[in-house]
Amino acid sequence: MTDLKPAIEFLSVSCSHLEASKLLNENKFYPQSIYFLQQSVEMASKSYSLFSNDLKEEELKTKINHKSQTAFKRIYQNSHNAFKEEWENIQKKFPNIDIEKLEFYEYIQTTLKAGENLDEHFESENKNYDNLSESLLELENIIQEVTKEETLSLLENIDEVELKKVFEKIRNFITQFTNETISKELIQELEKIPLNVFKGHIRSVYAIVSFNFVASTILLKLSNHLSHLNFSTRYPNTKLKHNPILTFNSNHPLVTSFGRIYKLIGQAQYCLGNIYEISNP
Repeated sequence: MTDLKPAIEFLSVSCSHLEASKLLNENKFYPQSIYFLQQSVEMASKSYSLFSNDLKEEELKTKINHKSQTAFKRIYQNSHNAFKEEWENIQKKFPNIDIEKLEFYEYIQTTLKAGENLDEHFESENKNYDNLSESLLELENIIQEVTKEETLSLLENIDEVELKKVFEKIRNFITQFTNETISKELIQELEKIPLNVFKGHIRSVYAIVSFNFVASTILLKLSNHLSHLNFSTRYPNTKLKHNPILTFNSNHPLVTSFGRIYKLIGQAQYCLGNIYEISNP
């Protein structure tokens, strides 16, 4: 069982950094404000990494340091490797199944292929802020789609016919991948679950999946925009003619978009808090 204390403490620090960033922004300390935005995303990303059992607390400095998008690359790579291994085990265990006729075969192939080139997606740093507004809008649209009332309403109003369809798909899956005796026992246990309880399980699963998706999507995207600012917001560089106070002024895109970024980070923190609460026995 995951010890949630380190993840919760890192999240708490992330929330504190975010509020510090807001106060600094309101008082026009823009470089310092952006620094704490970056730190807030970094701490939240490390919190998620600890929760995912990817790294131990003492490894965060050496394995992730300030490049918080690396956390998501590691999490995805480990999940992908586990998925690939499990799929190979299934094929060995059931050699007579025509896997290409399985309903979810195409999804499996797409998932396996997605793990082939992770660097471009997870290691990129977006230092060009010309498209920052578009990038934030893309994030905002994704979050809106996941959390829109119509979707949540559908979960509340799943009718008996739809639930039975879900049951049927689970039955088919069990039948395909287990022997007759085990299959019969599993289906009997499945049919004991009242539909209203099963409906509650569906809502819980959707909540966990959507919270994970929202948090990881926001934090990864903002990591790509902010991770490299850990030093440039604090240190001048006379050779490069860089002065944080002059560079990060009131006209800088990160400053003019501060309210949107602040809100997105807050949403990610809210999702992580809910994930940890649901996961806490």
